[in-house]
Amino acid sequence: MIKAIFKNIIPAIILILAGVSNNIMDTVDHHYSTSYFKDKEAKFWKKDISWRNKYKDWPEDKRPAYPGATTYLAWTTDTWHLFKTIFLSLFTLAIILYRRKRTWWLHIIDFIVLKIAFSAGWHLGELLFN
Repeated sequence: MIKAIFKNIIPAIILILAGVSNNIMDTVDHHYSTSYFKDKEAKFWKKDISWRNKYKDWPEDKRPAYPGATTYLAWTTDTWHLFKTIFLSLFTLAIILYRRKRTWWLHIIDFIVLKIAFSAGWHLGELLFN
């Protein structure tokens, strides 16, 4: 019984966190100036300028700021890429943990429950950061 609850609750909690991460991406992209993050260091948190962190000295020097800054380590350069990486990692983890053989109608119920969990996380982020 506890094991069954664990198998269902953990992916939902992970999706709530994925939803929060997705909301942070949207917040720094569309509502930075009115958000919780507006007083944070703009060079990392404000998407309009933080993308330049990938480069040595944009626009004069367009080389990567460090090896991998424009590719596999882009997630270390700004908030949006960091939370995109967290979002995708959590989403993937939830799928891996939730996969199992079930009847088709239980998959539909699973889809609805997990979609609600993700949406709840997104709205939690909206409450926390906007």
